[in-house]
Amino acid sequence: MKFKLLKQRLSFKNRVFGFTLLEVLIVIALTATIAGVGISSYIGQQRAKALDNTVQEIVGFLRYAQQKSIAQEQGGQWGVHFENSLEQGSFYALNFDPDSGAFQNNHNLANKIKDTVRSLFRPFYAFARVINETERHYLPSGIKYQTPEENDYAYVLFQSLTGFLSLGYSYPSGQSYQQITLEDSAGRTANIIICKQGLIASNADIGICGELDFTPPEIGGIIASNTSFDSYVSSPFKLSAGVYEPEGKLSSCEYTINGGSDWYEATKSGTGPNYTCTKTGIVAENGVSLILNMRATSEGGIGTGNAIQKTVDAISPICSDDWIDNWTATSPKNITINCSDDGSGVSSVKYCIDETNTCSPSTNYTNSVSMSCGSGSTCSQYIRYQGKDNVGNASSVSSQKIRQDREGPTNGILTTEYDEYEILLSWSDISDSGSGLATADTYKLVFSTDNYPGENCSSGSQIYLGTNTSYLHTNLTNDITYYYRICAYDSVGNISVGAIALDIPHSRVLALGEICFQDEECASGYCYRDEDGDSYAAASGTKKCQSNAPQPGIDCDDNDSTRWVLKYKDIDGDGHCPDSTQYCVGNHLDYISSCITYNDCCDSDARVFPGQTIYYSSKNACGSWDYDCDGQISKSGCRARDASTVSYSSGWYKPTACSGTYSTGASCNVGSVYQASCGTTAYYQDCNVAFYTTDKDACLLNRGTVSRWRTSQSSSSCTCK
Repeated sequence: MKFKLLKQRLSFKNRVFGFTLLEVLIVIALTATIAGVGISSYIGQQRAKALDNTVQEIVGFLRYAQQKSIAQEQGGQWGVHFENSLEQGSFYALNFDPDSGAFQNNHNLANKIKDTVRSLFRPFYAFARVINETERHYLPSGIKYQTPEENDYAYVLFQSLTGFLSLGYSYPSGQSYQQITLEDSAGRTANIIICKQGLIASNADIGICGELDFTPPEIGGIIASNTSFDSYVSSPFKLSAGVYEPEGKLSSCEYTINGGSDWYEATKSGTGPNYTCTKTGIVAENGVSLILNMRATSEGGIGTGNAIQKTVDAISPICSDDWIDNWTATSPKNITINCSDDGSGVSSVKYCIDETNTCSPSTNYTNSVSMSCGSGSTCSQYIRYQGKDNVGNASSVSSQKIRQDREGPTNGILTTEYDEYEILLSWSDISDSGSGLATADTYKLVFSTDNYPGENCSSGSQIYLGTNTSYLHTNLTNDITYYYRICAYDSVGNISVGAIALDIPHSRVLALGEICFQDEECASGYCYRDEDGDSYAAASGTKKCQSNAPQPGIDCDDNDSTRWVLKYKDIDGDGHCPDSTQYCVGNHLDYISSCITYNDCCDSDARVFPGQTIYYSSKNACGSWDYDCDGQISKSGCRARDASTVSYSSGWYKPTACSGTYSTGASCNVGSVYQASCGTTAYYQDCNVAFYTTDKDACLLNRGTVSRWRTSQSSSSCTCK
């Protein structure tokens, strides 16, 4: 027996503290397979596996302690302590109780003093009696106790010889089992049942402990949800109730919606003594009154709950607003939203504002919503809203387009045409990008004889209000200036700043020097401004009747009769100008109407201009060699080289001072090239003599002791541009 227990203990320890090679290989293979399915699925499976592994390890640990009690190792009882501690961490530990009888005798006293003792003494468990802890294991990450609860513990102690449960605080008298419940981070649970007869099982109903059941289950409060409010419930909805059955073996759950006339199957969950009966997706028509209840069946009979009555609210609220889609000039504009519900009542109203009619209502509506648009702007916004009732029914999202026009029409153009005692006024190019021009009383025309009327036609005398685009102002006084302003209204009452114009009514035939506006007014037939009398018209100013027809072009200086046209400077007359500056001149020399180029670098020398191709042997008038204005000096003929040859008569030997190999009759024309400066002559001396000289041997030819020589040279003039 001891040998068998030792093997079990060793096996248990191996499972807790290490893995075999085979287990490692299996885990690697499983990991590779799960990775192909997906990380999310893999994590979920690993969590479930961790929960199951932890349960199996605890079951093995309990059986290990049970075997040690049966074997009476060290002469006492053995058990497992389960601690749900926020301070120390949750763990389970193998404990030895040397006093196998004191545990039962001290049970009643322990119940009274357990809270005080647990807070003052650690690790004193089992009600102030010293229990020897021999082995401790902490729960893995992501696993926690559901039973025992936080900052509580449970102690499972096995009797010597029999291995039955030993009575203690965690195993009160009259109960047939002890239960440990674990929960992972995903909310999955698993339980471990220890029956008083010593049976240890996992994920099992407490009914496996075989207690006789003579009482029916107790049904807790009936709860209707998804969502319930007061006497109303949504559709579909969920019905649930807690069930207490201390002997376990709850066999079925049922529900009714008509007070028990008809019962339908529901789903049960739990392992006892606490179960849950649930039915989801119950559908009923709006306004129907339901009598809801649940019942459960076990070996002790059928337990029925207390019925509740709910009315189905399956219709969402009805929402509306007080805005009619149209343009308005009002800012801010207040929008009122109203939602009503004939069932559970309105719970909330939310809204949002955007320009694309796509936002999701998220702002709580408490009173009217203010919509603003800046002065001088045209705005188009949407208000979107949605109502919800107290059981979660939501209306569809409603929206309204709020268009605010705070910008007046464009000013357009006002033109006049005078005659004797009258002026004809016409206006055009007036538009409005917002609400559009008013369909009636669109244009307002005002005038004054003092100055232009105020903006928006706020001053002056009104002479027209209507939809026409012209007006003949009659019964005027000749030779008096009349100032006009035309303004336009849009559909919401905004008015434009207005376009202005002036005119003077007078006779159509005017003498020389009289103020005029058009040629046909003058007896001469010529009406233009010419203050200096050069017959060139100025660009602006008071027009008068002139004796001569105007010359082509615009007078650039109407105060000087010798200047009337803009030209470019060209002093050297080569057609190239130093820059693009224009000067007001008349018949002045050194100025031209157009230039070939505008970057002549020496305007005092006609030989100098951009693009010059001729080379010169002297500097230009500006003291520079740059004739083509490219900023550089280009040379030509500045490298002198001998084109002639020197012949030697028969009997001469090859020169000793010349480069190359020569024989009788050979030429001597080898030498350096001399690079000259602009305007100088370059000389070339053959036979490697770089500079011309008369006293230096050029080609020394030896014949015995007699020395003879000949020289040859050429020259070239260096030119530049």
